[in-house]
Amino acid sequence: MAGLIQPILLKGGNIEITYFSKRMSFDYSHGFLLNMSGGTITGDAKTQHLAYHLPYSTGFGIGYRFSSYFDVRIESKIHSWEVYYDGETQNKSNLIKAYKTYSLGLGAYYRYMPFHKKDNWLQGITVCVGGLILRVALQIINSPITISSQTKRKH
Repeated sequence: MAGLIQPILLKGGNIEITYFSKRMSFDYSHGFLLNMSGGTITGDAKTQHLAYHLPYSTGFGIGYRFSSYFDVRIESKIHSWEVYYDGETQNKSNLIKAYKTYSLGLGAYYRYMPFHKKDNWLQGITVCVGGLILRVALQIINSPITISSQTKRKH
């Protein structure tokens, strides 16, 4: 997840730092305080009225630059998940389950620097279009949960 999706849809944030050498790209990304509930939840989790909170989602990437504006990266991530009932206060006493997932992905990115010829602060403004092509979960610790219909909600 990146760009404006995190603050607008998931009410969280993301910091990304990318370094480019002549032929390589290196990045670090840290998403934080991301929330998925209501319209951002689908399937069994929606039916069971669950909400997911990600205290953090962080990782590194390394890639090859095909041109000065286009690169493809392999990205590893760790995601920390907390599951609550939708609408309840997200605190330790209401926590249903906490777990982490690890994943590896392939992303393609195109950078556009509209002011690269300017000789002022505008020069560094970069618009990045692209994202994840494929992500594969490598390992799941305390895998995601399904709440049985017999489980009672705390009130």
